[in-house]
Amino acid sequence: RSERQVEGISRGDWYPSNFDKPHDLSILFNYQPNRRNTLTINFIYGTGRPTTPPVGNTKLENGLVVPIYSQRNQLRIPDYHRLDLGATFVIKDNNKFYSDLNFSIYNIYNRKNAYSIDFGLDDQGNTQATQLSLFGIVPSLTWNFEF
Repeated sequence: RSERQVEGISRGDWYPSNFDKPHDLSILFNYQPNRRNTLTINFIYGTGRPTTPPVGNTKLENGLVVPIYSQRNQLRIPDYHRLDLGATFVIKDNNKFYSDLNFSIYNIYNRKNAYSIDFGLDDQGNTQATQLSLFGIVPSLTWNFEF
């Protein structure tokens, strides 16, 4: 846990800091069926970061809409999790040269993890949340060699 207390914010009460991440889990599994091949499974899970959403808005006399916010960092963006798979195959291994080929897939089940959430107004003046997600499935192919 990571909390802050700042005079003038949230009535001086303690609130979750931007770095508060109570759950953080990484599981890595490597399987080497023989000397030349390796299969890898990587699972990552983490609690979503705290954020401060608007809970409503008010309209000023000049027509400007001003958001009204909840207490600091009282909401969390959705939890982050993904599963990565990889396979490495040794192509050449002798005293003068080593080479392997690695194929991996990042985020195999294509979860649209929230990088951030922005809050704005829709056409009727209601608060609307928009989630920014950066990556879906990302395949990669790597050829490593040493000589």
